[in-house]
Amino acid sequence: MIAFAALSFHTSGHDINLSKSNISCLNVALCFQVYLELGKDFEALQAATRATRLLPQMTEAYLTLGRAQLNYGEPGLAQKSLEKVLQLQVYTDTLAYQY
Repeated sequence: MIAFAALSFHTSGHDINLSKSNISCLNVALCFQVYLELGKDFEALQAATRATRLLPQMTEAYLTLGRAQLNYGEPGLAQKSLEKVLQLQVYTDTLAYQY
C-alpha cells in the first residue's frame, strides 16, 4: 500500500517503506534504480514518479523516470523528464557557483 507521504516498495520478499520524514535520497534512488536494472520498468516508473513528487529537486529521480519511460515506450514523456534533469542541473550548478 502506498500512502501520499510515503513510498513503499516490495522486492525479493522484502518490503521497504520510506516515510517523508525519514526518506534518504540515496535509498530512494537505489530502490527505483534497482527496479530499472532488474528490467521492472513499470515498477521503476511508479517508484520514480512517486519520488519526483516527494523530492522534486532530486535529479536522480527524474533521470531514472526518463529511462523507465523510454524503456516503457513513452519517448515524449522521457524527453520531458530528461529536460527536467538538465533544468535541475543548471540550477544546482548556478547555486554552487554563487556560493
